[in-house]
Amino acid sequence: IINDRDAITYFYYNHGYPDVQFESSVKPVEGQPYRMDLTYVIAEGQRVNVDRLILTGLGHTRRYIIDRQIRIRDGDPLSQAAMVESQRRLYNLGIFNQVDMAIQNPEGIEPLKNALFNLTEAPRWTFRYGGGIEFATGNTPAINNPQGTSSVSPNGVLEITRLNMFGRDQTLSMRARVGLLTRRGLISYDAPRLFNSEKWRFTVSAFYDNTVNVNTFTSERLEGTFAAEERYSRTTTFLYRMSYQRVRVDPASLVIDPNLIPLYSRPVRIAMPSFTWVQDRRDNPVDTHKGSYNLLDMGLATSALGSESNFGKVLYQNSTYYTFHKKWVLARNTQIGIEHPYGTNYYPGGSATAIPLPELFFAGGGNSLRGFAINQAGPRDLQTGYPIGGQGLFVNNVEIRTPPVLLPYAADNMSFVFFHDMGNVFTNASQIASGMVRFQQPSLAACAPATSTVGCNFSYNPQAVGVGIRYKTPVGPVRGDISYNFSPTQYPVRDQNTVQTLRHVNYFFSIGQTF
Repeated sequence: IINDRDAITYFYYNHGYPDVQFESSVKPVEGQPYRMDLTYVIAEGQRVNVDRLILTGLGHTRRYIIDRQIRIRDGDPLSQAAMVESQRRLYNLGIFNQVDMAIQNPEGIEPLKNALFNLTEAPRWTFRYGGGIEFATGNTPAINNPQGTSSVSPNGVLEITRLNMFGRDQTLSMRARVGLLTRRGLISYDAPRLFNSEKWRFTVSAFYDNTVNVNTFTSERLEGTFAAEERYSRTTTFLYRMSYQRVRVDPASLVIDPNLIPLYSRPVRIAMPSFTWVQDRRDNPVDTHKGSYNLLDMGLATSALGSESNFGKVLYQNSTYYTFHKKWVLARNTQIGIEHPYGTNYYPGGSATAIPLPELFFAGGGNSLRGFAINQAGPRDLQTGYPIGGQGLFVNNVEIRTPPVLLPYAADNMSFVFFHDMGNVFTNASQIASGMVRFQQPSLAACAPATSTVGCNFSYNPQAVGVGIRYKTPVGPVRGDISYNFSPTQYPVRDQNTVQTLRHVNYFFSIGQTF
């Protein structure tokens, strides 16, 4: 009876009957002691409609932006649910600090009443700045040292945001990140509710990236992108993009066979339409305990749209998380990447069938294969020993994450991770399947002589285990990991007439979970 009362009165409140009365009575059925007659008596009272919707506090926002979110109109029944939903939707725009609502003369008996919304607009300019450090094996390039050196890399971050551009609930953002390894700048313009739909948004962005975290070269990228995002459901998102890039490798930074430098150092224009599918069922993206995450990214660079390089690219990622035995977490992440050139790739001054060097897959480091230093996995240039990337990628991470452990001074903010990583970067995608079943580098005898003219085989699946520490902070866990690679890659450096082996032990210090 109580549930019926609540449901019936809620229905009436939301159809303009604020004074509805509900009464119930029961009496035994004569001759049937286990049955009762139940009677509901409803007094609807006077219906109240909205006379006028009054909005105050608007300074820059255009009225139609508000009207799209309001769920109550002049002449509608005075609905509490519609007003609360309108308030929620206005807050979700992110351009108001406060949304107050009220009914004019709520105790009066008039059949028409005004609905009032008073809005306080948020500041339109926002400045954010911060900094941090990364500490890892191989994160700083070094002359005549293909593995790089271990060091600290500071980072500085600046973000400037202009909310509610032209009063249309559109956002202009400018972000910059500067460090020893990376210099990046991004300008983006975000227009939500494309086609006047809650599920669509449109973004235009310009991106500059100058990265030296691959020891072989310093790459410079200029990119312009048009993107439409469709929020298909609560967990599923589709992203449609068209990007134009200019990719360039600094010739002075290339540490590979001199015969290859003229090819790889040529600037390349890439025109690539792409599609991304994301399904996110994680309970907490920052520190996940259960759920799953799927990502499929596909792109096709084509000369039909002005690209100077023709190749296709597919990257699939699947992550799962399970909680067991008093908040222990079993987490797994798998990535498979495939690239393949086709047709003729036209470079200024010549032609080749290679994919531009910065567009190849690289792996290794605290966010991928921890058995390798940063971007040290995969094929090497046999003349200099530096990594050159590949067209195939396989990464598999498995972690057992402990619940917080009570420790002196750390309270319950400290936890531990035990992990196993395996995978590699492959010269061609066709090598992934055969390389998966090899746990030791094949044909080591061919790699051992520094003067050998026989090419090394880097197609295998190295295994690494390790342990990590996680310390909980307001911005996510700070982590430190140390790993041991059972079968590090061996390669010749013919310029130095030596044979080198990658490190067995690697360590990383960063922020956030690995995946």
